[in-house]
Amino acid sequence: MKLTLILIPLLFLSSCTIDWNDEKDKKITELEKQIQDDTFKKKQECTKYIPTLENKIKEKEKNLNVDGDFYHETIDEIFYSPAKQTCIRLWTSLWIIQNRNTQEWWVTRDEHKRILDILSNDETIYDLKDNDLMVLYSNKLKEIKWE
Repeated sequence: MKLTLILIPLLFLSSCTIDWNDEKDKKITELEKQIQDDTFKKKQECTKYIPTLENKIKEKEKNLNVDGDFYHETIDEIFYSPAKQTCIRLWTSLWIIQNRNTQEWWVTRDEHKRILDILSNDETIYDLKDNDLMVLYSNKLKEIKWE
């Protein structure tokens, strides 16, 4: 008798968690599709920044390429980061500078990889000469891309 009194409430409680009509699976599928659609839209929004960024780069290069100095920037990638919930720009900058003291064409080359949050202008710079920084750069990309 006591066993029956214990089993009857358990039967009711367990029946509440069973998905008899596959409603949970349908909801999960709907939510996954919604997330994919939202992410696609955000990726499309991020690509809208490309022309503006290209114009800024051209202007910056024009202003910095004087007196024998050479500055060049390339956009490596622009993407939406679900981890950061923002648009991210990966880019490489290259400086070649003339030695002003000797007026010789002595050249210093500095090359960097940069991660820029387009919306907040938050930037991190990684020197390509430093292997430890390149590992950090690689790990940071995995983090913000959710890889």
